[in-house]
Amino acid sequence: MWFIRILISKESLDIDHRPSLGYLYAVSKLKNSFLITGIKHCGKSSTARMLSNFFSAAFTDIDDTAEEIYFNETCERLSSREIYKRGGRELFMSFELKASKLITLRTAEAPQIAAAGGGICDNLPAIEILKKNFIIFYIDEDADILYDRIIRKGIPAFLSAGKPYDDFMKLYDKRSTNYEKLCNIRISGGGRSTKAIAGEIITKLREDGYAG
Repeated sequence: MWFIRILISKESLDIDHRPSLGYLYAVSKLKNSFLITGIKHCGKSSTARMLSNFFSAAFTDIDDTAEEIYFNETCERLSSREIYKRGGRELFMSFELKASKLITLRTAEAPQIAAAGGGICDNLPAIEILKKNFIIFYIDEDADILYDRIIRKGIPAFLSAGKPYDDFMKLYDKRSTNYEKLCNIRISGGGRSTKAIAGEIITKLREDGYAG
């Protein structure tokens, strides 16, 4: 449904059909590009989309970009999960790296707000590129909350059918440690809504001088 959203500024009126954060605000200009990271199903993409809406900035999803690059090279339309199943971890990470290089090039044109796949922390070549061009946020969500969200769509390729929970907890411990090390700013998920998490990020960006 289309609706009119009034932005609090001296003389602005914006017509928008995208979801708002639930309150009136002034559009601010970003001074940097930002990457939202975290373990699968922590709300990275939803949060990044909401931030791009708030700041009127370009949104990019690294997994979606990897899928497009894969399609352009193979003429086969596969999801990230299907690419992983088709060629394994190394194949998917190679396209994840290509996607990271591509979105990094776009930061030269204008600040970007990007969302990464849950395993980006294991792709060190991609991380090294992204760290040079993005301020990295880590949404740190509770392990059991994430596991419940993941299993709703079936057991993914990166977990075994026999002991998916045990596999996930090992993966969670490893990746949460890696994300803590590589991020610039950590945000506690706590089972909160996307709106609440995005609101906290906006506050931190302004407090730290990354946005006006």
